[in-house]
Amino acid sequence: MDEINDLYALSIIAVTLQMAEENASSKKVLDRLMQHKESDNESVWWSQNDRNMAKDVEITGYVLVAMLKMGYNKEAAEKAYKWLTRQRNKKGGFKSSHDTVVGLQALIQYPVKYKKSSGQINVVVNYTAVDDEKRTVRVGEISVDQSNMKILQTEELPKTTRAVEIRLAGSGSVFLQFNYQYYINGVDSFEYFRLEPRVKLPNPAELTLEICFSYIEPNSDAINMVVMEVNLPSGISADEKDIDDLLENDIVQRIEMKNSATSVIMYSAQLIAANRNCLNIMAYKLHDVIHLKPVAIIIYDYYDISRHDTVFYELPRVVSENQSSGDGNSQNAVDKKKFDF
Repeated sequence: MDEINDLYALSIIAVTLQMAEENASSKKVLDRLMQHKESDNESVWWSQNDRNMAKDVEITGYVLVAMLKMGYNKEAAEKAYKWLTRQRNKKGGFKSSHDTVVGLQALIQYPVKYKKSSGQINVVVNYTAVDDEKRTVRVGEISVDQSNMKILQTEELPKTTRAVEIRLAGSGSVFLQFNYQYYINGVDSFEYFRLEPRVKLPNPAELTLEICFSYIEPNSDAINMVVMEVNLPSGISADEKDIDDLLENDIVQRIEMKNSATSVIMYSAQLIAANRNCLNIMAYKLHDVIHLKPVAIIIYDYYDISRHDTVFYELPRVVSENQSSGDGNSQNAVDKKKFDF
């Protein structure tokens, strides 16, 4: 095993040796893994530094399980437990299916090993949410006892929430998690996929959205199932027949429409690295909307949603006929009364 340097392989070997009750050999592997740990003041984890967070969760989960089985380095085990806890998504899982299985297995075994409990739970969580001016926007209470201890309880806070005060009372062990999300309008910051949207207005009531996209992950030849979520501007909707025509493109395997056909979701079976693919979506104006905001196109790996990229697009600035150059026959010359964006 001395010639093995892959952290993922070593983490699996450490667990396997523990299951075979080869404690001495497992300890040697754990000693090697400890030499390659990442750490901060509160956490310990293992990473292959390839931007694949799902793999980092798996490695750390396997190492933690091996530590717990032999009681190895309690302090490091606690810090690895804290790191895994912080990687969970809003549904309690992790990045992908497999790392969720490994991560949850490690999280379950830690309290069994180190946290002694009578099994009785009676905890009351009171919270007060405030906005950026310290005004109260929500007050609530969550109770956990024997009757609901296995039920996931959630509270959705107002979007204006900027801080939450928590007060806990009672006895027992509960897990409290806050989740938030927001958009960042990045420019040329693609990590996994490149997105290039282009909007055309063939006539006052019609929109053509051309989307060119490619997979740009370094050191990877292809990616399997990819999902692209295309949102349309307010007041504009896609037509089901036009959308079905997209299935004639080999890159598109399945299409869904949501939110009254203002969102189009496309599934692609595989993307070859660096290959540029383009699709055209036809959409139609239903009603006039002023002060339109940019809308998002999101593309992500179906099996690991952390591998995603987003781009925002907006409709071209509408130019009235008397402002356009030439004789008014320019393609960009659109009657503002008919298409007022």
